[in-house]
Amino acid sequence: MQQQQLRTTEKELISAETLKRQVIPSAILAPSAHNTQPWKFRTSTNTLEIFVDWDRHLKVSDPDLRQLYVSIGCAITNTTIAAKYWGNEAKATYFPQGEAKEKPVVKITFTPSEVSQHDNPQISELFAAIENRHTNRADFDNKPLTNNEQNQLNAGTDHQITQIISDQKKINSIAKLSEEGTFSTLSRKDFKEELSHWVRNSWTHQHDGMPGYAMGIPAPLSLVAPIMVRVAPIHIQEAPKTKQQIATSSILAVFSTKEDTPTNWLHAGEQLQRVWLNATAIGLAAMPVVAAVEAGDKFRKQLKKAAGTELHPQSMLRIGHSPKNNLRATPRRTLEECLN
Repeated sequence: MQQQQLRTTEKELISAETLKRQVIPSAILAPSAHNTQPWKFRTSTNTLEIFVDWDRHLKVSDPDLRQLYVSIGCAITNTTIAAKYWGNEAKATYFPQGEAKEKPVVKITFTPSEVSQHDNPQISELFAAIENRHTNRADFDNKPLTNNEQNQLNAGTDHQITQIISDQKKINSIAKLSEEGTFSTLSRKDFKEELSHWVRNSWTHQHDGMPGYAMGIPAPLSLVAPIMVRVAPIHIQEAPKTKQQIATSSILAVFSTKEDTPTNWLHAGEQLQRVWLNATAIGLAAMPVVAAVEAGDKFRKQLKKAAGTELHPQSMLRIGHSPKNNLRATPRRTLEECLN
């Protein structure tokens, strides 16, 4: 009897090293604002804790921490999908020790599943999408999604948070508002100064930030891109470009919450990443568009009206079909760099 109990207990133990090998690499591949990767991880038996890496907080463009927590929410989704793929269930507890800066944002507890998920087509496709997901800044073809694409895009999402907008009039209204938000933020010297620190050339060996190839900047020009971001009037070019990108989308996914707290921002990020992985799995392109959120309360209030929601918009994805599907991945920090 004691031997049987021992075997059961041992089976339920998932070592810290196993979590480092099976789960954290997927979490690191999550999207984040400016590819800052603002997270650190700590593992113990059956447990993963995610902390904020405060050196990676965008103090100018994200003073409220909204996009930081949305980014960590994306990492949580990757974590739970990777756990399922490797045969474990994951349960998240948010701010288990309160919201103090040095405390964990989330504690994820793992338990073995009754059934292996390796052969589950949905989980396998989502797990593969974690690595295949990219930001696509090209214009899309503006064609409506099929019913099958819409159903697959919505799979496993929380419809209280995720709002899918396909009405072209609403999309155009949000596109115009995002153009104005982009013009506003990229007209600010402090915003551009911060942004320039995360723009990289296309041959970069740094493990974070946005290389020229990911931003559609020709490789030679990417060598001076950080300087251009700081001194050139980039708002004149980028604002109408943002409008065009959104206007050519098949749909917009708007992620909104009833309350406006860090926990809500985490939930919005979890939903954003789930929709993005669903899109990737079925061959759709996607790109975050947050100008109307990060440009300030005035723009965010207008976004609520344009989206037709009473909730608090936290982030958006433009989704559609793109001819550009051979995109290079942005750099990522190593496991060792991300451990707390």
